[in-house]
Amino acid sequence: MVKVAVKRDPDWGQEVLDLPPIWKTCFYPLWVELRYPHGPPLEPPGRPILAAYFNDNFLDDGSPLNECIKSASGGTAAHPWADNMLVLRKVSAAHPEFMDAVLDEDLPVLLEYWKEYGKGSDRKLHVGFLPPDFFNF
Repeated sequence: MVKVAVKRDPDWGQEVLDLPPIWKTCFYPLWVELRYPHGPPLEPPGRPILAAYFNDNFLDDGSPLNECIKSASGGTAAHPWADNMLVLRKVSAAHPEFMDAVLDEDLPVLLEYWKEYGKGSDRKLHVGFLPPDFFNF
């Protein structure tokens, strides 16, 4: 676990990470609001959601495998997740402030998500706010 500084964005009025760009292609977080892609909502209702920031080009840029995700998922993650991942907690995507993570509550949610992300109709990696069929015409 690491401490991450945040600052208030003067244009948006929301908290943003006070870091140099982590990855060249990480523009938006993957919002983990469902138990797994296209699955039921997180429980209990009103549970905080998770915002996962990661290099969304890791399948193409030769990033090293994320051994933590591989180990924590028992090697059953749907993708060979690579590079670093930063996960923050929020009340909702629209809520302006991040909260401290609660490992006992958040890690099981992430494990299930990593194991299911990319299976079935969600085969392609996509940024969390766009459905996977958004570009299908």
